[in-house]
Amino acid sequence: MLTLHRTWDVRNEARATQLAIGFLKGHDYLVLERTRKDDPYRLYTVIDRVSTLVLKYSSSALSRELREKGALSEIKKWMKVE
Repeated sequence: MLTLHRTWDVRNEARATQLAIGFLKGHDYLVLERTRKDDPYRLYTVIDRVSTLVLKYSSSALSRELREKGALSEIKKWMKVE
């Protein structure tokens, strides 16, 4: 059970945190993740968490802009995911 927690929950949270920081700093997604070998379910789980983290830690002006545009769609566009 602990192994499942580490390989699913902790790994996805660490990945989402890294991607949220990269998004906020303006880094290119392909630099952060050169190879991505994930199933779609895991990817969309991470995208939702990245969206939450970006809205939580962005500046108020950026946060307002992302809420108007839709943070999830902006992050998907940044990740080049449809």
